[in-house]
Amino acid sequence: MDIAIYELKQPGEDHEYISFRVNADCNLGRFLVYDTSYLDRKGQMENPNHHVYHFPDVDVSQDEIQMIRLYTKYPYKPKKWVDPDGNNTLILSWFLPRPILNSAGHSIHLVEIAHADFKSYND
Repeated sequence: MDIAIYELKQPGEDHEYISFRVNADCNLGRFLVYDTSYLDRKGQMENPNHHVYHFPDVDVSQDEIQMIRLYTKYPYKPKKWVDPDGNNTLILSWFLPRPILNSAGHSIHLVEIAHADFKSYND
């Protein structure tokens, strides 16, 4: 994939985030992530769409952005930042009401969308 999950940091804390490595130039709007924090007693997802983040329609160049940091709760405005390792990093926020990686076994899934279609209902 053009981006890949790199690490999960500060799970269960207000500043919880997911780091992604940019492997190739791409449009982020082709990707979404979801979590598995809502499992029933049998380990099946009760509501797979409960926490879904669709990345913004933004073109990224690997020469300009090497990492993406997606905060699950903390409300950062999108910005570019150089991380402690010297990587140009794009900061994004999911704007959830609380951290989502708060129990062992919770995981994040990254999906690349091949084709998508939608229709909005307008009164």
